[in-house]
Parts: sequence; C-alpha cells; structure tokens
Amino acid sequence: MPTTTRTTCPYCGVGCVLDVAVENGRPVGIDPPRDAAPNYGMMCPKGALLHRSDAPERRATAPLMRASKDAPLEPTTWDTANRRVADALRSSPPDRLAWYGSGQLDTEASYLFTKLFKGGLGCNHTDTNSRLCMSSAVAGYKASFGSDGPPTAYDDIEHAEVFLIVGANMTANHPVLFNRVRRRRALHDGARVIVVDPRRTRTAELSDLHLPVAPGGDVALLRLLTLLLRDRGAADDGFTAAHTEGARGFHTLLDG
Repeated sequence: MPTTTRTTCPYCGVGCVLDVAVENGRPVGIDPPRDAAPNYGMMCPKGALLHRSDAPERRATAPLMRASKDAPLEPTTWDTANRRVADALRSSPPDRLAWYGSGQLDTEASYLFTKLFKGGLGCNHTDTNSRLCMSSAVAGYKASFGSDGPPTAYDDIEHAEVFLIVGANMTANHPVLFNRVRRRRALHDGARVIVVDPRRTRTAELSDLHLPVAPGGDVALLRLLTLLLRDRGAADDGFTAAHTEGARGFHTLLDG
C-alpha cells in the first residue's frame, strides 16, 4: 500500500501543501489536504502533475544533441556535448552571446557564469531571473518597510473588500491564490477586483474593473490616486505619522 508524505509544492511562491502518495520509493499520486493553508484543497495543474514529472521514462539519461539545426535530438556523451558548447562559444563574437540565469541558481553558480561570460568571453549581455523578478520589489520593501518581506498575509484575503492587482497575471502565475480572491468576492457582497495591466490577461477579464494603462504608466496612476485621496480628504495623516518614520504625508507627497 502507498504511504503518504506531506510536502510543499516547489512551484511559484504560494506554498501550497500537498499530500504525496509514495509506493516503492516513487510518487504515484498527489492530493491537496482540505484543512491545510494556504490552498485548502485546491491545486493547479503544475502541482497536480508533480508525480508525472518524476517518471523515469520521461527524464533524459544522457545529453541530447542535434547534428544540424533540422536533425533530431540524439544521445551523446558529456565530453562531446561540452566540447561542442565550448567550440560554439569560442567561435561566436561576444556581441552575439547572451546568458540568462535562473532564479534557482545558487550564489556560487551565478558568480561562475557571470565571470565566464563577462571576464572570459567578454560578453556584457548577462542577466538573471532573480533581478528581473524581485530586485525592484525588494528595494521598494526595504525603503518602505525596512524588510524585504511582503507586509501582507494570506489571511487578509478573507477580510478584504477591494483587491488592487498591479501588473500581475495571477490566473497564470498564482492560480490557487487568485481562486481564493474570487471566492472572497463571490461570498462577500461588495468585494471588488481591480486590475492595472497594459495586457488584457485572463486575470483582467475576470476582474470588475480593468485599467489598461500604457507600459510604465502605473506610477503615474498611483500618484494620481494619491492626489485624489488628498483632495477628497480621505488620507489619514495622523495614522501615517503614528505608525511610520520619515513619511512626508499626503499633503506634501506630490508637491514639486
């Protein structure tokens, strides 16, 4: 009989809890527990198919290489594959090379790749998912709250009346979390979802209001909302002064 192991889904950042059925050392099924946060019995296709991604018959056991661009992939040795990659890198002009790193690379691997491309190959076309994905958010959190952790909690979803989603496509990237948002809207009369995004995503289609700002227009929109709050007397400067340090307040935020 299979045994059950409770674990956390490795995809996205929601942290769904999953019960994995294991038989003869291999996962054979995935089931989300209904009593565990944050998913409460929900899971997306990525989590539901985790056990299939570990199937041996679907995994490469040797490097695969094409003899030419249109030829099929065929197994080869590591020495042959490494030599071909090295020869291609040496024969290519630096301005035709680029490296895009994964957020799953550790610090040492990222350092090594950067040294290889910048120092060894003379190529400046390097970037990583970790910089494009979270570095701007981390800088904003540090400047605003003193910590790079988001200040909200999943429990807030069941108390919110307005969800403002800026530039995120939650139906694709965090579907379980967006289902909780949709459930809150369905069960609480008056709850609304507002999406600010140049794209007409599925998230935007399911929202109550979609604001298709021009690319880069989100800052202008947020400053305008700040101005409206100030002009309508809706800003609570007393609360801001009591709970923050160095805040200028709404009455001076837009001056100049």
